[in-house]
Amino acid sequence: MMVVVVIIAVLSAIAVPGFAKRLRGRHLLQVAGRMADVYRGARTRALGRGAAVVVSLNLATGAFQALEGVQGTAAATASGATRATCGNLPTRGCLTNDWTNVSAGAVVGTARVVDSIPSASITAKVTLPSGTVQTSGVVGVCFSPAGRAYITTSTAPKTPDVWQALNGAAVIDVTSTDPNNLTVRDYQVIVMPNGTTRLAP
Repeated sequence: MMVVVVIIAVLSAIAVPGFAKRLRGRHLLQVAGRMADVYRGARTRALGRGAAVVVSLNLATGAFQALEGVQGTAAATASGATRATCGNLPTRGCLTNDWTNVSAGAVVGTARVVDSIPSASITAKVTLPSGTVQTSGVVGVCFSPAGRAYITTSTAPKTPDVWQALNGAAVIDVTSTDPNNLTVRDYQVIVMPNGTTRLAP
């Protein structure tokens, strides 16, 4: 009986880490696939609604969200203003919109969250078209109603000078690590200059 118990314990010790690693790899694939879907959906929404849409990735916190530009006025964004005081209409500009003025509750801002992914236990880095690797800060990709893609690493993208036309692929490397700090898997979400997005292992 003791021999059987010892054998079961040994087999469990061997099998559990491999099973856990496989689960983390599967979760990572789901997260990377969802990220690619958000980029695709943002471009489709921009083309369909005639509104600029920004996908923002915070490399420090893992926060990932899509923001649609909406029209807001000083009266609409003032404290206590409600959505009734301003129609939630799309706005055109990737470059002209204040993407930091996000609507919350009843207040109408100049951007609203249309999609997001909760922060997950992943690590991401972004290789910009210039070849620079971004491992901290915020990386934003904006899709214009005409299908053009712009990119910024500014944490406060309010002015046109912080946005650059996406003239090469932006590659988001999504990785996960196990408790021993060994990389489990790496997936790449690739945003192309024409705004299309694909997922690569």
